[in-house]
Amino acid sequence: ELQIPSDEKLEEFWVDFNLGSQTLSFYIAGDNDDHQWEAVTVPEEKVQIYSIEVRESKKLLTVILKNIVKISKREGKELL
Repeated sequence: ELQIPSDEKLEEFWVDFNLGSQTLSFYIAGDNDDHQWEAVTVPEEKVQIYSIEVRESKKLLTVILKNIVKISKREGKELL
């Protein structure tokens, strides 16, 4: 689940849908002590299916991947 990171200086949070390179990109807070942000890029060829739905005035993007990926210290095939 993507949520706005706890950073006092952060005013906005977004996901980049890059049509040129056909990728989905976003940053997550790292699991290390200095909380460095980690870039995550998902190429189109790794996506099996995706959907967008509105829930309580928020948009939920669900991305199901073809294979298990490791992002930071987590593994899975689904991004919410």
